[in-house]
Amino acid sequence: MRYLPILLCFCLPLIGIAQKRIEKAPFRSRNTIYLEGLGAGGFYSLNYERLLLITEKQAYGFRVGTSYFGNIPGNLVLIGELFTLVGKGNHHGDFGIGLTGVTKNTIEPSLVGSRNYFLLAIPRLSYRYQKPTGGLMVRAGFTPLIDLSSIRVPIITTAGFQPWLGLSIGHSF
Repeated sequence: MRYLPILLCFCLPLIGIAQKRIEKAPFRSRNTIYLEGLGAGGFYSLNYERLLLITEKQAYGFRVGTSYFGNIPGNLVLIGELFTLVGKGNHHGDFGIGLTGVTKNTIEPSLVGSRNYFLLAIPRLSYRYQKPTGGLMVRAGFTPLIDLSSIRVPIITTAGFQPWLGLSIGHSF
């Protein structure tokens, strides 16, 4: 069960290989830059997305992002995610699985002799408004936090799972 999110990260892009490619892609804007509140980056993050494979009703891509907390150097959050968009027109289901790495200084700076980071798996189930030609992108969704490291994060329950949500606004081009 612990390795299921990692396995999904590797299998999600393979789904698109079996799909029929179309000549006229429904998404002509493949890049998106956005700011996310809550979500995979904690309280906020700046992100970039790129659509790699586009079919008639689905699009597959990756996301990278970062966030910075506090005034102590090294409090950095790094985000990576594989996702799929489902739907036509301006309204889409946005589903993905990602990994977020956070330095230990952000949560527990006093620990000595243990790891200096922790790792979270973050599945995404969300609604996304985005025109295929580009422009405004708005997203709201459920992004639970699953602790994969031995260091327990204070906002995550002892079971290693915490319900969470994310709100995003940005521009696709």
